[in-house]
Amino acid sequence: MADADLSAERDRTSFSAETNDSLERLARVARRLLPRMQEDGGPFFSHKTFRRDGRYVNREGNPLYTAMVIVGALADDSDAAGLATGARLDALYAAASTSAHSSLLGTAAWALAAAGDARARDLMAASERLDLRQGPSMGLGLLLAGAAAAAGDAGSEAAARRVGTIALAELTARFAARARVVRAQGFDRNRESLVYGGVTSFASQVYPLLGASLYAERFGEDPPSWLGAVADRLVEAQGPLGQWWWLYSTRDGSVIDGYPVYSVHQDGMAFMALVPLERLGIGDYADALRRGVEWIFGANELSAPLVDEDDPFFLRAIQRRGSHADAHWGMSRPGLARVALATRGLASAAGVRAEPRRLELLRECRSYHLGWVLLARSLVSGRRH
Repeated sequence: MADADLSAERDRTSFSAETNDSLERLARVARRLLPRMQEDGGPFFSHKTFRRDGRYVNREGNPLYTAMVIVGALADDSDAAGLATGARLDALYAAASTSAHSSLLGTAAWALAAAGDARARDLMAASERLDLRQGPSMGLGLLLAGAAAAAGDAGSEAAARRVGTIALAELTARFAARARVVRAQGFDRNRESLVYGGVTSFASQVYPLLGASLYAERFGEDPPSWLGAVADRLVEAQGPLGQWWWLYSTRDGSVIDGYPVYSVHQDGMAFMALVPLERLGIGDYADALRRGVEWIFGANELSAPLVDEDDPFFLRAIQRRGSHADAHWGMSRPGLARVALATRGLASAAGVRAEPRRLELLRECRSYHLGWVLLARSLVSGRRH
């Protein structure tokens, strides 16, 4: 098959008109809501937003979330792209250039490259100073995405390749073949690794899948063999209502705790993980993604929509009652203790068992969710990034 024909084949999506319509409806909500989620008097989008007495109440600005919003807004063919202002890009660059966090450096480089800002090359150079063996897998995936985007600038390509080669090798080393998941961390001896080393999350699969796919596509390389295995494991584990479950065992890939089920996983991140794989000729995930997005509109455990299309808002999750939105993995202290014990065989895993009366809606919104909705919609429509 000629290169042009192969490119066209990879761009053709298998998504139904229903799925495309659902994503467009969600994108319309995101476009209306984003201007209301800006930090009061500051350059960043909010860490979280609540609705109180008909008003939107924002809590502090978040540079990482802002980078994610900019990536999605620039991928969208709407006025949302105007949110990537020069002042916002300046503030994002200032925050990222002094950061030691791979997630922020990678996503900010991606955002600046998407905006045609040559400072993306500075962030790639800064990324070379990181010890990528110590970073979370989420950050490594976002560094790969940033490298893929920044490599469009000839001045950034060499650094992008160097960073990408190391990040990809480290993610490959973290692939647990028996479980068919990527470990959330490397084998460093910090407290989190010692307590939760047997646990990985949906997010720790999504960003490596996304970054490795974009990187392979950008540099014309064969994608790593573990991409399809991880994607297949996520799809096999998907819940009967289309839930993308939260925590997995790195020993056997079983679901340790399915909750919280985050709305951004259903309408944004699952698409970001799986659509680029389809574009590389790996798998067909249209049906699983369709069921996932239907969950958002009310086909879920509580028969409640997590999106308000009239007064624009996204609810963050369906969670177990008593969960703590800002705690580790969004769980309660007893929930975290059970996870730690379950990985050692000292307690049974909560798994996906949950009676509706023991579940509740988490009524807050994180700004990055809106960026990923816009990115998911653009991926399904076939545009490249």
